[in-house]
Amino acid sequence: MKTVKGIITILLIIFGYMLSYAQQVQVTPAQWLEEHKKEMNNTPYIFEGTVTQQNHYNGTKQAITTCILQITKIFKGNPQLNLGTIKVVTWQGAPVINGMMSGSTSDEGYMVPIGKGGTYIIFGRIVGSGWCVDSTVTDNSVTLTTWGTDYSIVISKDSVSWYGTPQFKTKEDIYSFFQENGVSIQEQATPSDSTKH
Repeated sequence: MKTVKGIITILLIIFGYMLSYAQQVQVTPAQWLEEHKKEMNNTPYIFEGTVTQQNHYNGTKQAITTCILQITKIFKGNPQLNLGTIKVVTWQGAPVINGMMSGSTSDEGYMVPIGKGGTYIIFGRIVGSGWCVDSTVTDNSVTLTTWGTDYSIVISKDSVSWYGTPQFKTKEDIYSFFQENGVSIQEQATPSDSTKH
C-alpha cells in the first residue's frame, strides 16, 4: 500500500511539473505583443533594409553570418544610423536544438532568418569586439548584431512575419503598431536613394 501511494505521489509531482512547464511555454498573441513592445523600447537600433550580401564564417563554437543591408527606413538609432549600407552579424548558421543554438547557455537571442535579397526590419545592438570577422566597409561606422533581440521582421511582397504575432498581415500593420507604441520613421530613402548603391 505504501508503494502504491509513493508511486501515485511521484506521478502527481511529475504531472504537476509537466503542466506547470507547459503553461510557461504557451504564449498567447497578447503576450507576444507585450514582448514586442518591450523589445521595441529596449532595442537601440531598429531599421528596415534589404540584404545585398552575405558571408558565412565557421567558428569553434558557432557559425557567424555577416549580412550587408541597404537601409531604406530608420525607425530608431538616428543619427548614429544613416541611410546606406550597414553590416549586421547574426548567428543563424549555428545548429539549433530545442529552439536554442547548440552550445548556447542562455535562451536570449533567436535565430534570425535573414537571406540575401530579402527585406527585413532589424532589431539590432552594437556587436561586441571580436565577433565581426568580416572586413567589408559600409556607409555606417557601426556594426550591429541581432543576438539578444527579438526575431527580426520578415517582409515579403504579400505578407509580413514577426515571430509569435500572426495578426500582422502587412507592412502597414507593423508600421501602425510601431507608431502606436512611440516608434516612427526617423529617416526614409527615396526611390532615387536606393538606386545609388
